[in-house]
Amino acid sequence: DFEGTTIGLAFLKSICSDLYSAGIIQDHNRNEIAVAATMAHEMGHNLGMSHDTEACSCSDDICIMTDTVSSVIPKEFSSCSLQSFEKFMLADMPKCLTDIPELSSIVAPPSCGNGFVEKGEECDCGAPEECTNECCDPESCKLTSGAACAHGDCCENCQYKKSGSVCRAVKHDCDLAEMCTGSSSSCPEDRFRVNGYPCNYGEGYCYMGTCPTRDSQCKAAFGPQATDGPASCYRMNERGAYYGYCRKEKGTHVPCKKKDKMCGKLFCSGGREMPRDGSLVTFDSCKASFPKSGEADPGMILDGTKCGNGMVCSQGECIYAEEVFRSTNCSAKCSGHAVCDHKLQCQCEEGWAPPNCDSSS
Repeated sequence: DFEGTTIGLAFLKSICSDLYSAGIIQDHNRNEIAVAATMAHEMGHNLGMSHDTEACSCSDDICIMTDTVSSVIPKEFSSCSLQSFEKFMLADMPKCLTDIPELSSIVAPPSCGNGFVEKGEECDCGAPEECTNECCDPESCKLTSGAACAHGDCCENCQYKKSGSVCRAVKHDCDLAEMCTGSSSSCPEDRFRVNGYPCNYGEGYCYMGTCPTRDSQCKAAFGPQATDGPASCYRMNERGAYYGYCRKEKGTHVPCKKKDKMCGKLFCSGGREMPRDGSLVTFDSCKASFPKSGEADPGMILDGTKCGNGMVCSQGECIYAEEVFRSTNCSAKCSGHAVCDHKLQCQCEEGWAPPNCDSSS
């Protein structure tokens, strides 16, 4: 049993963890809405959301990720919660939320008519009275005569789309388009530009499908009006204090070497008064966040962030990108019209058909 006013507990950013994707709730409130709010709060932690601070807001007086219990039942996530979730999705790319699960991973027994294609089913368009898919027999969950498929981004008029048809368009600088294979109804796994590919007009390098820059990290921390702080701010990282350092070793703040000072604490200007996570420290036109006691520091510059020409941050050091990514001339090893992706595998350029990428779609 929980003690005091605690009614729930969950691990942060654990939604895709085999061991920690869970929340414990012990709420004896007779109001179902109140219990639902507690459940949403704990799931919020699983999805990367920390408790709200005074800088957070929603249309109600209290938002779902509040750290206090009151008679008012929160019904909305705050602006901070939405930013935290967006950062979690972009920075951590939790695989269980971005992929289509394998049929073999679904634990529940198959049930024809529930709208989910499960083990032993070729399709599932719902109950007979609601099925509008001419490719699928709702009674048997089998494909109709002559149909090769019934669902999927690469299925059209009950047949596979031709090889090379774009099924997932490019979304940003560090993304690659995915093309149908001509032999499957599913769009291939989402792939990204090779790590180290220049992005955001040369301001950054692609890293695991994102384009981390100090400017974008400041906007995530202090709002859209925030910008990267002046270069003079980063001299603080050479001091080795809680407000300026490169890494921690056995609880000690290790100062940055001069060459690494752009890979330690993130310094920003403008934007909201308080950071989204942690507490605030300011001096001159520089401001940064530092964590509450015992928590991970949310205000450190992310790995993969550009810190010089051809150089990126890696664990508090500014290192040549090639040493970190090992991707030099990777695309030269690909045949046809293919380029290297973030997993150092060859992927067809948009408009060229897999698997050989030598014929246009």
